[in-house]
Amino acid sequence: MRGTRQEYRQHKAAVKLTPSQKALLSKMRRRELSCVYAGNARKERDVKFKQTSSRLAELSQRNTSLEQENALLRQQLAQLLGR
Repeated sequence: MRGTRQEYRQHKAAVKLTPSQKALLSKMRRRELSCVYAGNARKERDVKFKQTSSRLAELSQRNTSLEQENALLRQQLAQLLGR
């Protein structure tokens, strides 16, 4: 069922099936391919989620670092201005 389109056609032509069996086979193949597609889509979504989560953690850490640096520079500026 998961074979290439050409393999599927060859196999379907080689086997003697009634029209109702051919219709059922086609329906089953569509469902199987749909499941394969959905599985691949889930895997892609999971990879993108992990990448986004990783990037978010990096940016959060960078933001914290910059906030600390900003606070330090504001404190030094205040000391220089005599506040």
